[in-house]
Amino acid sequence: MDARDVSKGNSSLAIDGADPVLRMVPSRPRLVIAVAVLAALGLLLIEIAVTGSFGGISARLGLLAVASGAFLLAYTVWRTGRVSLELAAGTLRETGPEGRILARLEDIRGVDRGAFAFKPSNGFLLRLTTRGPAAWVPGLWWRRGRIVGVGGLVPAHQAKLVAEAISLELAKKRSSEGG
Repeated sequence: MDARDVSKGNSSLAIDGADPVLRMVPSRPRLVIAVAVLAALGLLLIEIAVTGSFGGISARLGLLAVASGAFLLAYTVWRTGRVSLELAAGTLRETGPEGRILARLEDIRGVDRGAFAFKPSNGFLLRLTTRGPAAWVPGLWWRRGRIVGVGGLVPAHQAKLVAEAISLELAKKRSSEGG
């Protein structure tokens, strides 16, 4: 089964199989741009702290601390490039060193892809029935309570296909429960 089958509305999507059905991989150009912007911010803040003629030492130390945070975030986003998300075996999970499960299909109450949803860029929100621990993988996904945001560095078409596949499975589940 490939992504083209999902976009054509094929209702025989087998997400309960062992092999990944759909995968979201961070876009290399988006990753490089995000890291470059964060690193440039860090460099700019250092330059302002060193050459600026304002405030005292506390203001300069504050700027250096924020610059350090920008560099740390740039490094964290760069590490995100080694992680992808897979929809398979009834779960949306992270690949990579930690391999965390973002959500199980039976725990998903709804998918929100609306223009006014508080969601990551090119992504979607999952509303869950159970709470999960707060987590954040910059540029890829975040979770707070019963809401999981997915997207950011992933291409829009990959996120859309995964969101549609989850919506399709939820609709099939609701129709089988209702009748």
